[in-house]
Amino acid sequence: MKWAVLIGVFLLLAVLFVIAGSPRDIFKTKVVASHEVSAIVNLRLIAERQDAFRRIHNGSFADALPLLDGVRPIDYGYAYSFQAIRRDERGSVTGYVVTASPTVPGQTGVRYFSMDETGIIRWEAGRPTDAQSPSLKWGNP
Repeated sequence: MKWAVLIGVFLLLAVLFVIAGSPRDIFKTKVVASHEVSAIVNLRLIAERQDAFRRIHNGSFADALPLLDGVRPIDYGYAYSFQAIRRDERGSVTGYVVTASPTVPGQTGVRYFSMDETGIIRWEAGRPTDAQSPSLKWGNP
């Protein structure tokens, strides 16, 4: 009788383990989620730094990430790239796009992010963003 109870407990634990996922999978999911949140925070930091740069430099945004204090091109599993998309007659940057891509897709992150000079952050799961990609809403990091 004791063996039947013990086997029943082990079977129950095995079923729960399969339903809940392995601790390693749960940990990996948490790591990916934390990297994605870090990417969003970094994009918001870039927007703040770009606004400060623009105020100091007569309305021109920085034309490269290294010009912005505290911005790193690779951080917490994401690589950041910058592209100036619009310039005025003086050559000043008036529009830009920053992208955040997982350094190892599926392991360091699943979602790709981008942000333009308006500060709107767009995302896509498993592929780079485009103009039709959904934007982040509060409570939807």
